[in-house]
Amino acid sequence: WKVLSLFFQCGWPNAMLSWLVACVVSATLCMQDVLPMPMTYKADVLGFVADCPLGFWILISSLLGTGAGFFTAPYRPQWCGEPDVCFIDVASIHQLDHKLMERGVYGIAGFLSLADEMRVLWSLPYLTRLWCVFELAAYRKVNPGGKIAFRPLFIERVLFQLLLATYAYQTILLASRTVDSITSLAYVRYLFFVLPWALCVYGLRMNFREKLNLFAQLEAFDVEQAHCTEEFD
Repeated sequence: WKVLSLFFQCGWPNAMLSWLVACVVSATLCMQDVLPMPMTYKADVLGFVADCPLGFWILISSLLGTGAGFFTAPYRPQWCGEPDVCFIDVASIHQLDHKLMERGVYGIAGFLSLADEMRVLWSLPYLTRLWCVFELAAYRKVNPGGKIAFRPLFIERVLFQLLLATYAYQTILLASRTVDSITSLAYVRYLFFVLPWALCVYGLRMNFREKLNLFAQLEAFDVEQAHCTEEFD
């Protein structure tokens, strides 16, 4: 979830641009009859009755464009609107070689003193980890004027769930348009529209619970409750 969170925080401009380009290109190719329309939509609106060609190209291309935009964002740091140099402890400190890990740990203060911002990707166990609490305290000590930004992971998780629910809904809607409105399936198909959003609402409720836990942890924080996974730490 932390990787996904960083993708959303830094890659959304690139993702939106890729989504727009994909939609415009696919729509243009459809209007120029370059892309085939394998499905048919029986239109009956305000007296207009006709069999209209229907395709899935914009839906697929927009999904692929959005994903490509997020995954290529690290290669376009100028689109992030933020400095492209950062120190990520889990990636910058060796996790296997204990000697290199110890050297990295002893050098944390230097990185913290130079950082303009400390971004906390908060999850439920964060304030129970002594190392995380130590980094917060050390940053405030060596860099009193630095900015501490809490970025709960559930925010980007909510956006990801909404994105999946939207594409699932659009896929069901597109498939249902190919069904003859006279058949009994036409009346049942609308029930399937509820499924993606029902799952999304359930996920939103779980994420909202995490938000309440964040406030509760901040109000009742006790450093004695924090611990490390290894005795050396």
